[in-house]
Amino acid sequence: MKKLFSIFISITLFIAAVALIAKKPRELVRTEAFKTLKLCLMTEPLSLDTRKNTDNITSQFALFIYEGLTRNTPEGLKFALAKDVEISPDKTVYLFTLREAYFSDGKLISAQDFETSWKKILDPNFAAYNPDYLFCIKNAKRAYKGECSLSEVGIQAIDNTTLRVELECPEEYFLELVSTKCFYPMPKALNEEVSSKNKQRKLFVSSGPFVIKKWLRQNKILLKKNPHYWDHEAVRIQKVELQIIEDEMTQLSLFEKKHLDWAGSPLSMLPVDSIKRLKQKMQVCSFPTASLYFYSFNTQKYPLNNANLRKALTLAINRKELIEHVTQGFETPALALLPSKMHGLHKNYFADGDVARANEYLEKALEELNLTRESFPPLVLSYPNIQTRHILAQAIQQQWLKGLGIKVQLDSKEWQVFLSDMNGRNYQIGALGRGTHHLDPYYYLSLFKESKQRSNRTGWEDSRYINLLKTASRGLDMSQRELMLHEAEGLFMSDMPLAPIMYPTNFYIKNPKLKGVYLSDVGSIDFKWAYFE
Repeated sequence: MKKLFSIFISITLFIAAVALIAKKPRELVRTEAFKTLKLCLMTEPLSLDTRKNTDNITSQFALFIYEGLTRNTPEGLKFALAKDVEISPDKTVYLFTLREAYFSDGKLISAQDFETSWKKILDPNFAAYNPDYLFCIKNAKRAYKGECSLSEVGIQAIDNTTLRVELECPEEYFLELVSTKCFYPMPKALNEEVSSKNKQRKLFVSSGPFVIKKWLRQNKILLKKNPHYWDHEAVRIQKVELQIIEDEMTQLSLFEKKHLDWAGSPLSMLPVDSIKRLKQKMQVCSFPTASLYFYSFNTQKYPLNNANLRKALTLAINRKELIEHVTQGFETPALALLPSKMHGLHKNYFADGDVARANEYLEKALEELNLTRESFPPLVLSYPNIQTRHILAQAIQQQWLKGLGIKVQLDSKEWQVFLSDMNGRNYQIGALGRGTHHLDPYYYLSLFKESKQRSNRTGWEDSRYINLLKTASRGLDMSQRELMLHEAEGLFMSDMPLAPIMYPTNFYIKNPKLKGVYLSDVGSIDFKWAYFE
């Protein structure tokens, strides 16, 4: 009897153990699934060198893998790779003390890495996208122009953990500025080669929350948590899967099948035709950003070199109608250059859809160009092959034809081709969006300061505008500075190198269990603190 009882107990324990073993993998699989964040990007990042980034998607991607001296957080601006800073009484010298932090390959992130990365931007042959972001640093602009050596620039690694930065004059938002992509320390061996055998990006050295595990070109990017990241305990997501999906309907379909945890801005776009349905189902979320959607005029190409023609085209656009009947989103009409969320500055410079005034400008333009309405040549509007951009272009094409009698040909291009043409100014009118990396209006206005800047795709330049911005950068008190910036924006709008269309509001849908995603005022998205409930 005892023997039978022992056998019974043994069998019972064995069955329980097998059940436990069988159950445990399922729990592990389920837990592992909730630690993998599934996202999509509308286009593939164009470069892993943040000093050369030219588009929004590439900038958004950089937040996964890089870190600066400071970082924007839900609680405001915080120290990141820097643990402290001493600022001189005249606010022109910053002495940063770096924390002990490492690249993903285990190498120490040093002050020398910052000095080397920043000074590389000032090499004109390097073709950095925003070298002017560094021009607040002493002698940076002179070095960029070849008027002094890099050794004279106010960037100096005192030792491994101390970085000294000297400015031309006090800079109100400098700590915010060094959180942006231009100021990330780049690893020495930047490697973007693609293996011809398996089309996979080689492992890349990272300084941020995640590191690239695999890159399948035009397919997907796989990230994993960076074990060497100084703040790795704050990162709860173990893996990130980023699919490259250009088609908005495909993105939405994958989300609705629970294959994505996020769809829509700022990593991609939702289909225009679906916005109304998603609103009705209370599924769509939104947040306003400091950005502008506009049509850029190539002011160096005939006939867009005529300011009155540019004004006519700008005033003839009915933005309210576009938002209500085309985008059906949460945007607001843009009647100025600066986004409304900019510090202290916002003014409307013209009336929306003012067709009568637009025709007055057109008559002036025709006289100056020695043309008639009948002889006026068709214009070409270029835009990326994205559904929302195409529908908007069609609507504005019709508004210009109906309101001004101007015929416009639509030119839809693959994203990288479109961007290349815009950068090379191989266009007449181009559909663009422009955000900012921080809320100081000076830096937004500086994007259009000189015609040769890569950020200024209009090719417009005015010496009065340059002088106003130069004056505003000289450490004036805030009220004087604001007056200078207002005057500069007014001068820009009087020449109309671009047609403001709308201030975008990012709208998206997400997995309701996904929490901790940080959406900033400047339109960036940060998954560093993300987790699943």
